[in-house]
Amino acid sequence: MSNSGTTATEYSTYEMSVALQDTVPDKDTNFDALPQSERYEFVFGPKQGYDGLGASVSLSDIESVAQEKKHMFFWGWVVYRDVFSGTPIRLSEFCLNMTNPQWQKPDHTAQPGYISMTNLPCHETHNCYDDNCSDYSKRIEGFK
Repeated sequence: MSNSGTTATEYSTYEMSVALQDTVPDKDTNFDALPQSERYEFVFGPKQGYDGLGASVSLSDIESVAQEKKHMFFWGWVVYRDVFSGTPIRLSEFCLNMTNPQWQKPDHTAQPGYISMTNLPCHETHNCYDDNCSDYSKRIEGFK
């Protein structure tokens, strides 16, 4: 996740979670019913990026994607207020379907172990911005 702009946010709240289930997330997925992770408050600087805040994944979860054809997806949202006076609270939601784990070593439990996975946006769900998100009002509720 990165701020591609030239200004910082005034306030930001970020949450990223991971879920593992038998089916891919779709437009009927209730993301509020999925496991929730900790929320982080921060200032998002100009041209700044964040990587890896939030959810952790176990080796057994990744193995279940490869062996049992489970579906793993990262999902979350960022709510923020930008520095421009009079602009609305902003919301960005994301969902990435993680597939095709590839291990660098034949014994993928050996350290150090490097894993790569294909990540594609979840189809028709939880990838939206601002009031294009159906839950915009709920996500910004109580935000500074």
